[in-house]
Amino acid sequence: MNDSAENSSLAEIWEELTPSQKRFVVAYQRHTSKADAAAEVGLAASTVYSWPDKVDHAAEMFYEETAALAMQELEEALVEAAMVKTQEVRDPGSTEGSQQEAASDVLDRVMGKPTQKQDIDMDATIEGVDVKIHPDAAEPDIDDGK
Repeated sequence: MNDSAENSSLAEIWEELTPSQKRFVVAYQRHTSKADAAAEVGLAASTVYSWPDKVDHAAEMFYEETAALAMQELEEALVEAAMVKTQEVRDPGSTEGSQQEAASDVLDRVMGKPTQKQDIDMDATIEGVDVKIHPDAAEPDIDDGK
């Protein structure tokens, strides 16, 4: 692969790929072999093995950047999602129950969910555990029979 392709961003390489190559790159994330990914998208293995190195590079970058791309997509929809929740709170035509639910959801996301303390009484008996202390170990190893 030439240096310019290696230094290109995924978005730049992605624009150069054909629709079949894009489908392959996505499918390759779910498979351990090119042949399996090719079969998933209806291509011959020989086809994907003959593609230029930029397709392999895109597959590597896609794996690394998928989470970042997904986060970008979510961030772009953030304001719209918040508007959906607040619209339900403000909509005089919505039911009191749906307004309460939306209001609680908004408060939980902005302020954090309130914590609730719970007292738990616990009695436990542990049987059949052998503790062996090795001469050069700082902590004992516990053999629970598993």
